[in-house]
Amino acid sequence: MIDGPDVTLLGSEDLHNPKYDDLEVTEVFIDLGFDQLELPEGKCMPTLTLHVYPSEKLEDTFRSPNAAIYASVVVVIFIFTSLVFLLYDYFVGRRQRKVMDRIVQQDLIVSNVFPTAIRDRLYEAQAQPRGKSKRVSDGLDFADDSNDFDSAPLADLFPSVSVVFADIAGFTAWSSAREPQQVFLLLESIYASFDKIAYRHNVFKVETVGDCYVAAAGLPEPVENHAVTASKFALDCLKKMRESTLKLEVTLGPDTADLELRVGIHSGQVTAGVLRGERSRFQLFGDTMNTAARMEHSGERNRVQISQATADLLSEAGFSNWATPRKSNIYLKGKGDMQTYWLRKSKSTRRTVQRGLSKSDES
Repeated sequence: MIDGPDVTLLGSEDLHNPKYDDLEVTEVFIDLGFDQLELPEGKCMPTLTLHVYPSEKLEDTFRSPNAAIYASVVVVIFIFTSLVFLLYDYFVGRRQRKVMDRIVQQDLIVSNVFPTAIRDRLYEAQAQPRGKSKRVSDGLDFADDSNDFDSAPLADLFPSVSVVFADIAGFTAWSSAREPQQVFLLLESIYASFDKIAYRHNVFKVETVGDCYVAAAGLPEPVENHAVTASKFALDCLKKMRESTLKLEVTLGPDTADLELRVGIHSGQVTAGVLRGERSRFQLFGDTMNTAARMEHSGERNRVQISQATADLLSEAGFSNWATPRKSNIYLKGKGDMQTYWLRKSKSTRRTVQRGLSKSDES
């Protein structure tokens, strides 16, 4: 028996435990290196081979009574780590979904404020590194005297567009006798209908100022027959206004049906772009805007008044019968007397409009 440096002779027989045969370690202890075949017959050269086996006592020294406890601890740690990872993955996923929802909502808001083409240009401009340059959404720092922007303004000149101003006649007196919720119910219903009509005719909604709805045809994407498009949009708005007020009369009072639309259209050149600063948005500037507003203001209820420029564009497009000259000229401050036209609202005219637009689409 070998015990460290000590060796004890137990006897000549094999005393190892057979269950440890697979753990046997064999080592040649003495071998003189002679070939047994070369030795004379009846002679042999002794060799000593050492066979070492473990004993039960050795096995007991490696057996631990706490093995199950250690294994349980490892399993518990594994389960805890897995739960922590799953919780982390859940909260990270939920956070990412919230961020994506917020981005989608912001994109919808930006899309409602800016045209798609302008929105994409804004995104591209924001993606370019500019050091400490101001972003469109940063607004103004009123404590800083230097509010200069590092980049050029996002603005374009549109040489030919048609601008529509649609005002609700009688709204001021009507709204003074209504609750705020009723006022907004009327405006939301009417403006939502106008938005759908604008989308259908590819007309860009510029803004709403009080009870006035402002739209433009021919921007931000140029349209060849923008006067035709704006005229069709205005006629559809007149029709929808009558339908909406009659429907809302039940909930908002009998005089709601007395509200009518007064529309003005003028065609010409406008400058459009993003006016940077606090609450920046896409805006239109120029004499065309002022003239279109005066077309609306000097018009009549339930009628569409168009300028000479718009009537000329309709005539060039082959729809001169849409415009009926006003019997007397109107006076506009800074412009003098102007010949204006009424956009015809008869059923025959509407059929003519439909045929005219179909022909323009085919061409």
